[in-house]
Amino acid sequence: MRAKLLLIYLILIIVTPIWCKSLNDTAADSARKMLVNIPCPDGVELVDDVAAAGRLMGTKHQAQAFGAVLIKTKLSKEALESYYSKNKNIYVAEQKEAKIKQITRKNVKFSKFGKGKHMYIVYLWAKPEYKIAKYLDYRAWSINKETIDKYIKFDK
Repeated sequence: MRAKLLLIYLILIIVTPIWCKSLNDTAADSARKMLVNIPCPDGVELVDDVAAAGRLMGTKHQAQAFGAVLIKTKLSKEALESYYSKNKNIYVAEQKEAKIKQITRKNVKFSKFGKGKHMYIVYLWAKPEYKIAKYLDYRAWSINKETIDKYIKFDK
C-alpha cells in the first residue's frame, strides 16, 4: 500500500508541472491564433506572429501566456487601437526591433522583422484554462541567491 501511494505521489510530482506547462503553451498559442484570425483593416499587412509562455515578466513566481502579431501599416497607432479595441484586452504598440519589449524575463523575438518604419505589435496576455497552471508551470519557478538567503540560513 505504501509503495502504491509513493508511486502516485511521484507521478503527481512529475506529471503536474508538465501538464501545467502544456496548459500555458496552449493558452499562448490560442491567443496567437485568435490575433491571426482577426481580419486586418485595409492597408495593414500581417508580417509575423509569435506565442510564448513561461515566466515572461514580473517577479512573482507565476507563468504568463502571450500571443502577438507583427503588422506593417501607415495607419496611426490611434486608428489601430480603435480598430482592435472591439476585442477586449488586446493592446497595440509601436515595434522598433525584433525583440518584444513587453516580455522582460525571456528573449522572445519576431523572426520576420523587416527593416523600415510603421511596424506595430498587436498582443494579448492569455489565461490558461485552469488558473492553477500559472503557479505550477515549472518555467515560473526560480531559485536565485535572494531566495536561498531568505529561506536557508547558513552558519558562517
